[in-house]
Amino acid sequence: MNTLEGYDICYPQIQHPLISEKEDLKKKYISLLKFYADKFCPDDQIVLYRLKAFYIALLGKNDLSDVFLPDEQVTKLTGVIMKKRFTPFRLFSYRYLFLYDCLFILAINDEVLGEKICDELKKTVNSRYHNTLDSMKQKMYLCESDFASRKLITHEMITEWNRARAYINSHNRNITFTATMSAGKSTLINAIIGKELSYAKKAACTATIMKFITSPTKGTYCNIFYNEQVMQLQAESDVREFTKGREIPCNINSFFLSPLTSQRVTLVDTPGVNSSQNPQHKKIARTELTSSSTDILVYVIPVENYGSEGDYAHLSFIKNKVNYNRIVFVVNMMDSCDFEDDSVSEIVTNIKEHLTDIGFQEPVVCPISAKAGMLIKQALYGSVLSTNDKKACATYVEMFQDKELELSVLYPAVEKISSKNDTTWLSANFDNIWSAYINTGLPGFETLILNLTKEG
Repeated sequence: MNTLEGYDICYPQIQHPLISEKEDLKKKYISLLKFYADKFCPDDQIVLYRLKAFYIALLGKNDLSDVFLPDEQVTKLTGVIMKKRFTPFRLFSYRYLFLYDCLFILAINDEVLGEKICDELKKTVNSRYHNTLDSMKQKMYLCESDFASRKLITHEMITEWNRARAYINSHNRNITFTATMSAGKSTLINAIIGKELSYAKKAACTATIMKFITSPTKGTYCNIFYNEQVMQLQAESDVREFTKGREIPCNINSFFLSPLTSQRVTLVDTPGVNSSQNPQHKKIARTELTSSSTDILVYVIPVENYGSEGDYAHLSFIKNKVNYNRIVFVVNMMDSCDFEDDSVSEIVTNIKEHLTDIGFQEPVVCPISAKAGMLIKQALYGSVLSTNDKKACATYVEMFQDKELELSVLYPAVEKISSKNDTTWLSANFDNIWSAYINTGLPGFETLILNLTKEG
């Protein structure tokens, strides 16, 4: 099945240095980019996809009908784009910015093509700039951040290029999620992504194999490969509605609000295995588990249901029939626990003993509240939340200040994000929000999974 390779790298949503220029210059700049695209990558749909994202980043609109100039006029644009410009404090040119955009859109994964593009650009500028253009191109592919020195290329653009190149050079890791029905498996996947892309409710809702693929750049669209077609759906709600009840496997590509998005990762969502109403779901899930290779298998257990007959049967099947490199057991919905009977450490110990009895050696058990983690994550990253989600998020922030719910102590250290988003509606300072977030277990779990993807 197609993995959307190529479509997973989009031109990023950034504050482009040309944004304050007049629209006429922007259109000429875009026309020259399209001219290079037609020359070096004719009819390449992935390049056209990145160009479209660039148009939106620069012009802020989808209607491109009045952007492109006739070919006979485009050849005259080079001088317009490359000429020297003056401000009260400096002299500059867009030639280096144009090289950056050409390489990102046309050749981010092809250094040979990048060299050809650079050579073509050198034909249009004075020879005294050739060494600088060559040096910039070489440093970009080596991910040396000083390639942007005094060239109108922002720190944000450097970061996006280097992250995309690191992603290209990484090896894909398949992380497969399995569980009995209503364990919160799809909610956990949404929490990792930071977006509600997978339809989730307390019922059998995953009816086929859904694969969620990371993108290193924050683009405008989610891409879906379905029935041999690539579709672009912008709104999360559109993607979620698309996944609802879908019976044919599909791949969904999006930027994750997660450290996992820094490399190639595929999250594989499988149907719950104990639906009496949909017995075929078990066959679909088990066929995927036994026929596809997985680097990390994540088994999700609802905390109030561990040790159930359905879980025991599925865990025994996995132990005896499924091949995987690593397995991690997630104990979900920890916010529903009554700690008058058991502490977090006692629950984890009991589940480890249960898994050991089934035959799993030194099981890795991860307590988590996926729903709480997702809502607090979205608040920290500035996602738009509904009124009800804001209320739930505020409740979770207060709940996870409790010492009994310090799930973070069971995970590796987490790198703190720098949030500049408005969280004043939570009536809590950033340190308290961050403390609640890591105590949900979600960021620690993501860090653990990221570390496992880098092993072997």
